[in-house]
Amino acid sequence: MKDWFCENIEGFLQIISISEFMAFFERILHCGRNSAANEREVYF
Repeated sequence: MKDWFCENIEGFLQIISISEFMAFFERILHCGRNSAANEREVYF
């Protein structure tokens, strides 16, 4: 799975917008702080 992800990361980033990716990444960084409140948003 990791090999497939590494090979297709460029195509994956082209599908999603930068703003959506940054928002998702920021939620991951903050999920430890408010895991219960943001759980449904992190796994959207």
